[in-house]
Amino acid sequence: MASNPFELLHESWSLYRKHLWSLVGYSAWMLLPVGALFLLTFAPDHWLVFAVAMLCTLSEIFLALWMTIAITHSVNRLSQKQEVNHIAISHDALIRLPTLLKTAVLQGLVVIGGLLLFIVPGVIFAFWYAFAQLSTILDGKRPVEALTASKELVKGRFWTVAWRLIAGPIFLALVYSTVIGLVFMLVASLTGVDRETLVGAQPPDWVTLIDAVGQVFLIPLLLVYSVLLYQDLKKHPVKPLLDKSCDVA
Repeated sequence: MASNPFELLHESWSLYRKHLWSLVGYSAWMLLPVGALFLLTFAPDHWLVFAVAMLCTLSEIFLALWMTIAITHSVNRLSQKQEVNHIAISHDALIRLPTLLKTAVLQGLVVIGGLLLFIVPGVIFAFWYAFAQLSTILDGKRPVEALTASKELVKGRFWTVAWRLIAGPIFLALVYSTVIGLVFMLVASLTGVDRETLVGAQPPDWVTLIDAVGQVFLIPLLLVYSVLLYQDLKKHPVKPLLDKSCDVA
């Protein structure tokens, strides 16, 4: 029997807490383009500023993919008590990045296509192919192979997998929202910002920065949970039904 969401959350937190700074070291790179984009908000309107902003946005996408691969590989090795070579993992992440991008694009197109046709197929596709990127990163699957492998992993236990996919991240998101909300309120009280401004359409600029820092700590934990869930499902495959007919030797 595969682990339930609460067991996975406990395992995820234990691994995350033990290797916190090693994992956060990857996600912290995301602060570079975020910080640059924040500074550009104070720059005057100019085509060069727009070009730099576009470059920062592309850099953010690149770092997000690289970070995902690096953290996923690190968690995979740490969970199996294997040695982690951060230089090798960083280099391998660069090599695998184009394939992951193709898988992510294909996965997104399939899910969006399902949503455009009917809502229900899109939701089903989202769960079927939820592990496609992990299959590409950890098992070296090509985009189409990754989608197929993900669907096979979910096949025969759709609702139990869907529950695990939803419950863990929602719980972490609720905890994160509570903590970050308290931080916002504390900073707001210290800076004299009223609550209406804080939750308005144009909150203070420091809200974006604090949230970006918070995401640096949240993203690795979400990836830890995803990797452990993926490993757990692979360890507990669905047993196929016995064929009614048998071949005679």
